[in-house]
Amino acid sequence: MNRILTRAELWERLQLQVRQAGSQRAWAREHQVNVGTVSKALANRSDLTSPKILAALGVEAVYQVKGDHNERV
Repeated sequence: MNRILTRAELWERLQLQVRQAGSQRAWAREHQVNVGTVSKALANRSDLTSPKILAALGVEAVYQVKGDHNERV
């Protein structure tokens, strides 16, 4: 079943996995992600846009359009 995660839930998921790995460096190495990218994502909860981090967490980015955008272009 697919569901949409909030930024807070995504951040919590990353934080939990990093804790389980033992360190940011260990998690980054395991998932082939730059440790600086992991550090920035954990320091700034809204900066979770790295495709490698999303893939490692088993999620994909989905964009929601606000308002009525049904008109054809």
